[in-house]
Amino acid sequence: MKVLTLPAFENVYISEYFSNQNFSDQSYDVLYIGRFEKPGDRYRSLLRFNINQLRKTYPTGIKIRSAYLQLFIFRNEIPSGLIQAEIYRLQDIWDKKLVTWNNQASAYSQAEQTFIIPYEWEGLILIDLTSTVRGWYKRSKLNCGIIIKGDEESNSLVGFRSTNYTDPNTHPRLKILFEDE
Repeated sequence: MKVLTLPAFENVYISEYFSNQNFSDQSYDVLYIGRFEKPGDRYRSLLRFNINQLRKTYPTGIKIRSAYLQLFIFRNEIPSGLIQAEIYRLQDIWDKKLVTWNNQASAYSQAEQTFIIPYEWEGLILIDLTSTVRGWYKRSKLNCGIIIKGDEESNSLVGFRSTNYTDPNTHPRLKILFEDE
């Protein structure tokens, strides 16, 4: 079994409260999801991975056994219990330097994956995206990236590290386990 780790080549958060502001500047080293302090103060994060790198490295084809999105939680304002977060595939290409809440890319209506974040949890989390990555690799699913949504009904902001953060070990990435076909 071989392993390939792909860093996110684009990642940014968007804010409903700052609906026309873009947060791609190097000083923004976070990716937020959820609601912060009140209704109208929701955050979502967009990520995109370059699956073409996998095709170029292994042009004869591979069999993807599993693929996991790795995110590093450093801020967790879930007041108690846990929240369910969701990952949706995006339908449109977006530019991290231009995307805002008001012009965010359309997402498919069905979540690709849901995952749980418990109260006070900080550190690495792994989310199974095997089906999504297989579809991107085989070109049966359009790869415009993903959007992550947290609990948008109650105050429960969660912050992940982005690729702008100084420690590359905390950057969002895809870990793909595969073998040659």
